Amino acid sequence: MYEALPQDQPQPVITRTLEDYTSEEVAHLVNRLRRKGDEPLDLWIVRLSEEGGAQTDIDGTDGLRFTGLSKDTAVDSNYRQLMTNQGEEMTTLFQAYARAITEQYAMPSDWPELNKPWLTIREGIQRLVRLCVREVLTIGMMDEVVNMPVPKAVRDAIIKTAPAAYKSLILTIMLGSPRATMGDIRSMMADVGSLGNWESENRPRLDMQEGCPPSRPGRGEERPPPRRDGGGGPSRRDIWSALVKGEFLSQKLMGNRLRSCEKCAGEGAESLMCRVG
Repeated sequence: MYEALPQDQPQPVITRTLEDYTSEEVAHLVNRLRRKGDEPLDLWIVRLSEEGGAQTDIDGTDGLRFTGLSKDTAVDSNYRQLMTNQGEEMTTLFQAYARAITEQYAMPSDWPELNKPWLTIREGIQRLVRLCVREVLTIGMMDEVVNMPVPKAVRDAIIKTAPAAYKSLILTIMLGSPRATMGDIRSMMADVGSLGNWESENRPRLDMQEGCPPSRPGRGEERPPPRRDGGGGPSRRDIWSALVKGEFLSQKLMGNRLRSCEKCAGEGAESLMCRVG
């Protein structure tokens, strides 16, 4: 008579899904990353990337817990559908919302137009970032937005909507560096903004350090000659110095400018670069 050998018992099957984030972690991320007030959607996706969304790994189950961050009905609906179909495949919170936005705005022309003129350098930089973000979302290269060459359409839009006080210099920045990246253009515009408000004609011109008014010559001291343009904004010399400091002018460009000036002098004409200089 043979004794039956004991059979190995099968391993128990886990049927409960283990969440990667606790309720407290989800609540913290939602409060920090949710779109705020009237924050533009194209600027919000940048903030989502920079403040942790690009490092937040999610699958479909986790992703559904972050529905509604964009506060845009169509985008949130797209995101919810993407997460429902995501399954166990991993992505990031930023990539998922970038895809949801792209499904709503497949081309840069699908976005609401930004035709209103910008008034300050800060607004101009913001306009530059928004237009570049719309371009890179279309081609799926959001991670390279800072290093992307600024497209001609974006340059034209910034020039077209620039206020009169900045028009000449913005034209010079955009046309004088055709291969500059978005980060380069942003830095050049920021350097210009550090010179103060160009539209104020009566206030004293600020020195290169913000908040430090220039010293006025005392009685009997020689006063500088009046400026040709009669304006109260930064002088052309300060503008040029700021552009050089911001690495706007490479040695090659400086060489081209000098040759251009010599040519202009010979022809009796005045080029754009000469006028700014």
